Amino acid sequence: MHIDWTIPLNAFLVLLTGVYVVLTYRLVQETRVANRLAQETFRQQTALSILPHIFCSASRSEKNVTLTIYNPASVPASDMEIVTLGLISEDEITVKKFLRLYLREKKNHHLEANEDGFFAVYDHPIFYYFPQRRRVEIDLPYPVQIDQLLIFIQFRDLIVTNYHRYFWFYDDNPSQDESRYRAGAVEPKELLPSPRLDISFSLEERKMHMVDGSPLPSYLADELLPAFKAGISSGFLKTGWNGVEDPGEWYEI
Repeated sequence: MHIDWTIPLNAFLVLLTGVYVVLTYRLVQETRVANRLAQETFRQQTALSILPHIFCSASRSEKNVTLTIYNPASVPASDMEIVTLGLISEDEITVKKFLRLYLREKKNHHLEANEDGFFAVYDHPIFYYFPQRRRVEIDLPYPVQIDQLLIFIQFRDLIVTNYHRYFWFYDDNPSQDESRYRAGAVEPKELLPSPRLDISFSLEERKMHMVDGSPLPSYLADELLPAFKAGISSGFLKTGWNGVEDPGEWYEI
């Protein structure tokens, strides 16, 4: 009896081909995943080598606040712009009374608390060059005790890419003469390139917008901007002013 092996052999070849295709597909997928992981590792290693690592902390001694900004990285930052906002509740002191007691010159200032019942005192330090492995301590004299601080920092890396960070600090020991502010929020969580924030300090209307026209992130639109609009420069107050360019004392890390 003659046995025709063509059909089973063809079926076996089809099965082998199918197994080969499946294994090849899995290998290609695993290779793609490995390549993505390698690329991400390379990106992170490159970022570590070219990115400044900018962060900050804050402490209070009676009414004076010390803001410390750090760059422990091996590369400097440039074109750094900072906005500090010390929040004041109208439950503690009204805007009218605050201006009457602490305004340096008796001029008309359009200052109103925001819808959350807060107004603010702001400063605007600028550092055109922030060295590597250095920290700077900036004194922020306030006429009243500050229980909450909003800090915005934007800067550029060695290839002029812009980044920013937003910090919310709060004092959980307001009854103490000295206290360290705790970080309640830091945004964004991961340091990523971002458009430059253009900030207008006009007395008529304080504004913020991204230079590329993109919308403000929610933490800037809903938290920083309303406080900034309800703010007054420390330069108008009797407590004094540190100026804008390169304030503070420098220390090695």
